[in-house]
Amino acid sequence: SFCALWTIHIAEAQSNFIAVGDWGDFPAQVAQSRVAEQMGIWAEENGCDFIISTGDNFYSDGVLSNQSFRFDYNWRDVYNHSAIEDLDWYITVGNHDHDDDYREEYQVEFSEYEPRWKFPSLWHSFEIPAGDITMHFIASNTQAMKEEDKYDLEEQLGWLEQELAASTGDWIFVFGHHPALSCGRRWGEQVVLERVVPLMEQYKADFFIAGHDHNLQHITKTEDHPGGVHYVTSGGGGRSIYDYNEENHDIIVDLGYQLLRFDGTYGFVAFEVDKTSTRFTFHDGAGNFLYEYTVTKT
Repeated sequence: SFCALWTIHIAEAQSNFIAVGDWGDFPAQVAQSRVAEQMGIWAEENGCDFIISTGDNFYSDGVLSNQSFRFDYNWRDVYNHSAIEDLDWYITVGNHDHDDDYREEYQVEFSEYEPRWKFPSLWHSFEIPAGDITMHFIASNTQAMKEEDKYDLEEQLGWLEQELAASTGDWIFVFGHHPALSCGRRWGEQVVLERVVPLMEQYKADFFIAGHDHNLQHITKTEDHPGGVHYVTSGGGGRSIYDYNEENHDIIVDLGYQLLRFDGTYGFVAFEVDKTSTRFTFHDGAGNFLYEYTVTKT
């Protein structure tokens, strides 16, 4: 089975978390350590309950075993600021984590040894109650969607629809590796746009958080094409930077979307969630605050 659901509890009626992706390079890059340090500083100043990875955790072809040294080298030994060193990470994997030999499964198996590495299956979900609010997170596997000769696309999409249809969360966050839309090096991923986006819109998901494009982005539909999903790219974890691409921007505009923010930089996205609002902010690896946006519910 490729699906799992569990619940963790937070006493306060607010939850803060960080989303970061495209981070685990070999040999390690200085940029990853700088982003990790800034994640720790933000968590120390604001509080942080957990971290989400948007994939491409281990370049360039995943890990070679479920006890690979890379779990220390690129993860434990990097994200070791006191404010984040004990936090749980909720995982999805990207194209560089996958391999013809099913190396992506090693990251699932690693979760059996490391309780902070929350990755029970290649696609999974979890709920986080915080006081009187409930956040529902759905971790898709967009690379598996692309590899139809290896995985069953319809199986995962059926599971995704079931999760969305049954959700009672005050906030619904879907996350995966490939963005539906992008104004960077890649304009988006067709299977996500054609198959995942309609489900998120139908069942009123609030966010789709992705990586793959190595930058920070915020995209929404325009007023003429209503749809309440906010598309947030957090792919600046340390591998490299992909710059803004005007042609790809033109593509998303033609599709009825608008780019609200683009930062071609290393960095991460921080989320602060309460009953009626979710505020998210962009931060770079040098400690600069770049952008903020608040989504509200009545």
